[in-house]
Amino acid sequence: MFTTWSKRKRISAALSVPLVAFVVFFAVIVIDGEGYDRWRNVRELRYLRAEWVRDGSPEPPDATAYAGRSGYTTSFVYTASHVIGNQTYTGLFAHRSYPRFGTWVITRTGEIIVVDDGGHARLARIHKTRAAAW
Repeated sequence: MFTTWSKRKRISAALSVPLVAFVVFFAVIVIDGEGYDRWRNVRELRYLRAEWVRDGSPEPPDATAYAGRSGYTTSFVYTASHVIGNQTYTGLFAHRSYPRFGTWVITRTGEIIVVDDGGHARLARIHKTRAAAW
């Protein structure tokens, strides 16, 4: 098949294959990277809640007592409630990072919800074997 191709077609094919492979590889890395960045938000919230519980669950909660400071993230007390699938979830702490994927909230019982910029809430899915969340 390749013997009937012109020299121009063979060169184009030889250059296209590595380019397509690079684009696919780059897409996989970017998608996996976003999953990891979202998982870091979940991990931060779980640490905050664990410290709060270890401290005896003081009321009112104080995120500044448990959260570290960073120029790329913001952790704060979150008192709003959201109804998802006929169940009410009351927030405890929330976390935002930049680039933003919405506001990540941990409830008093430990569930993670994501609130988008429009105010719509959903439960976060956490991958069981990899560092990924969406």
